Amino acid sequence: TDTEPAKIISLRSNPENLQSSELPVYFRLAHRTEEPVPLLDLPKSFWAVQLIALSNKDVLEKYAKASSLVGLSGARVASNGKLLYVLLLGIYESKELALQAVDNLPNKETFEPAPWIRSLDSLHKAMLSGDYLSRGRSY
Repeated sequence: TDTEPAKIISLRSNPENLQSSELPVYFRLAHRTEEPVPLLDLPKSFWAVQLIALSNKDVLEKYAKASSLVGLSGARVASNGKLLYVLLLGIYESKELALQAVDNLPNKETFEPAPWIRSLDSLHKAMLSGDYLSRGRSY
């Protein structure tokens, strides 16, 4: 599509403005590159931590901004034939790192439902299905 679904969420606070020691563990564990890379270009063997999925992009963005979390991203996906927007804590090079990230979430007991650790392969497929489902629609 002409839009980039992987870049729909604005950061609440810019991690680059924080000192390294101030960065949350979940952010330090996440895969980072020098330049922004579309989610679909990352290896399918990586893992994502999905915090929530909503049918309304604006509500998802408000949720992200209201959280105290930094470095969030989002994607448009399809699930059961419906278009959804997912909020991602981060992308991790292994399932073990993703588990550590969730374990180090501040106030992790407040997340309902619990964060979902999913393969990037499954996220890629859902994103491509979302692109197909959304043809002819704008964000």
